[in-house]
Order: sequence, then structure tokens, then C-alpha cells
Amino acid sequence: MKSWIVSGEIYSVKYKKNKGEYKMTNKKELAVLKDYAIANTDLEGFMESMRENFAGEQLNEGDLQRIKMPAGAGGTFEVPSLDGEEYEKEITGTIIHQKNQNVYWAEEFNGEKNPPDCSSKDGKIGVGEPGGECSSCPFNEFGSAMGGDGKACKNLKTLFILREDNLLPLVISLPPTSKKNAKSYLLKLASKGKIYYKVTSKLSLEKAKSKGGIDYMKVKMSYVDELNDKDVEMLQGYRKAILPVLDDFAVTEEAYEVGQE
Repeated sequence: MKSWIVSGEIYSVKYKKNKGEYKMTNKKELAVLKDYAIANTDLEGFMESMRENFAGEQLNEGDLQRIKMPAGAGGTFEVPSLDGEEYEKEITGTIIHQKNQNVYWAEEFNGEKNPPDCSSKDGKIGVGEPGGECSSCPFNEFGSAMGGDGKACKNLKTLFILREDNLLPLVISLPPTSKKNAKSYLLKLASKGKIYYKVTSKLSLEKAKSKGGIDYMKVKMSYVDELNDKDVEMLQGYRKAILPVLDDFAVTEEAYEVGQE
């Protein structure tokens, strides 16, 4: 039996010996994670190492490897690898977790390694100055940004993406300009009864222009395929082990880069 992809669907072709002819069926084959490192790992051992190694500790941006957004109108993501940094136009994998986070600097952020004055790891409660409920914070309102119509507090969408050759997810913090696209994609999945951690997704880049005429790149998210039941069950165990760590994931200056309004 052979398979071909036609208009996004996988078709199987079988050869009938008695009639000497091929028959095409459109029975869709679900995506599998057999080539993923996590699928070839002792999951119980991995879960134990997660519990033992990170019990009571908080992960932050410096602990997990992160995918960096391009500067300006650059057309590639900067992706960490064993040999250094690689540059890719698309990122494909399974989003195992996602969360809203906020970060604020009292002075205009210049890209230096200065920690934010206030940050929120859940997009709801800020820690620092001014701190408190994000929904009622004056710096979380449009028009509060220095010299612009945006917000002084940057609202980010943080995604944790599991790829083929990684046991731990890579993290990418989508800037405010890409957050709308992420929300739209997640709503599309929900409208089809699909959950983000039960499918493979693709992140790509599209060019946009600011009100001031400056070119920049936004992240576009799209559906690739649905995972089979066996892989979903495996990922459920993986998520159960790692979610307590990711839920406590702190946001730092690593999450935001200058020019990503």
C-alpha cells in the first residue's frame, strides 16, 4: 500500500491482484509521533526526573531553550540546536501548553538585560511595581505606551512547542502584534472540536507594516494534522509531568525584544 497527499488529505492506494488494478480510498491516516524523541523515551523515567529535578523550583526564560522572533522584517526564526543557532522559516511541532503573560518596564526597554519592573506569569496578576490586577492597571490600556497608541505593558502569548528531536519543549513568546493571530488559530481549532495539544501545528512568518510605515514580521499559525489516539495518550502523560513546571514559568526580559510592538 502506498499513500499520497491530495488537497491536504492522505489517500491510500491498494493493488488488487485478481483484477490487476489500483483503487484509491480517502481514509485519512492520522499523524504519528514515532519519529519524536519523546516517543522513544522511557516516559515514566522522564516523569520521575522532572519531579525530582524541578520539585519546588521555578523555571524561567533562561532555563528552557527559546525560539527567537526575527528582528524587523527578517524572514526566519532563530532556533537553538546542538551546533548553535539555526534559522528556519517555519516551526512545526505540537504545542503542549500555552499561556498569556505580561511584562512592563517603567523606562523604555532598550534590549539590555534589565529585568522588568512588573511582570505577570499568568496575564492576570502582576508582581513588582505597580503590581496587582492586570485588568485594572493603567499601563495595560491602549495609549499608555511611550510615544504610541499601544500599551506600556506588553501582552505576550507564550507557547511551549515539542519538536521531533527534543525531550523538553522549546518556548516562544509571541509579541502583541502576533497574539491576535494566535487567538484566531486557537478559536478555529475550537470551532472544529480540536484541542491544540492533540494536533501538530505550524508557525510561519508574514510581513506587516506599522502605522509609522515600519516593516515587521508577525507569526501566522496553521493546522497541520491530528494526532492518533496512542500519541495523544502518551502526550497526556507527558503533560501531566511537565505542566506543574510550565505553569510556574516566570516571564523575564528574555521574552520581549525591542521593536516587537
